Amino acid sequence: MEQAIIRPIWMQHLAEDHPSFAERPLVEIALPGSHDSASHKIDGSSLLAPDCESWAKTLSKIVGSAMVQVNYAPWAKCQEYDISTQLLNGVRYFDMRVCYVGGKLWICHAQLSVQLCTVLDEVAQFLRGVGTQEIVLLDFQQLHELTDAAHASLCEMVKSTLGDLVCPKHKHSCNVTLSELWKTEERVLVFYRDDVVAMKNRWLWWRREFLDSPWHNTPDCRVLVERMSTQWRTWQSCTDTPRFTVTQSQCSPNMNLISKNLLSSGGAADRVRSVRDLANATHPLVCEWLDKRRGEASKRGQWSGVNIVIADFVDLYDGRWIDSVIKLNFPS
Repeated sequence: MEQAIIRPIWMQHLAEDHPSFAERPLVEIALPGSHDSASHKIDGSSLLAPDCESWAKTLSKIVGSAMVQVNYAPWAKCQEYDISTQLLNGVRYFDMRVCYVGGKLWICHAQLSVQLCTVLDEVAQFLRGVGTQEIVLLDFQQLHELTDAAHASLCEMVKSTLGDLVCPKHKHSCNVTLSELWKTEERVLVFYRDDVVAMKNRWLWWRREFLDSPWHNTPDCRVLVERMSTQWRTWQSCTDTPRFTVTQSQCSPNMNLISKNLLSSGGAADRVRSVRDLANATHPLVCEWLDKRRGEASKRGQWSGVNIVIADFVDLYDGRWIDSVIKLNFPS
């Protein structure tokens, strides 16, 4: 009988059914993650953010910001679910992109989405409520126009909101296990892109040293899967000190694709008009790739070699993609 997946508490549930799972290093656990995790609030009224493309800023001066915002939003929004809903559906890694605008810390992806404090509150509420045994990774992988004071404010916000839920780097290695963390109150690993800030704050996980997340940068889903396979094979042959690895399974729109659709209307029914359209075409192929890795691992009786996997619009196909990632943690 196929292992049941209880998404809100899948880590706890798997450990109850398979006690050895709790002794596995986190770097050898398959974790569903989301790309541009908190971009769900982006819509046609969302202001352009500091990380938006230079051409968008230039175009906004010609045709007006409002028109660019409306047409750019489908390419900036990468998730439908908010963070709370993603957590309840099993997502455990979050791609955080932060900018400092108007004296506040915002999640952004070309346009402003939601304030960082809202995201942190949702994580804390989940871990202190439904998901007391779940482990979450927050990856602050892009930080735009943050002053020293803004960096300090961000770090203080994380510490004050999450408190003893934070898993400090200076106490653990990448080989930390669920059972080790469950002996403490620690549930959140915080990765930080800025080297100077990470070195000053020993509780932060230095992103450059402890996490590998290559971007495949293609709008072609078949090319994407090929690049995923190439990267997976590279990781299998690596003998370096273990670190977290992120398989980016999202297709990325390029300027050529966006320009065909930006400021246009009508046209072919199969035209790709948004990141969601790209994700809709990509998810089935990625699920096939994940299922293949699981089958191979079962035959070998070994770990699949897949750690963190991220995608756009994790809600698609009723979250089948999420289940495919979680299933990598037990044999077929």
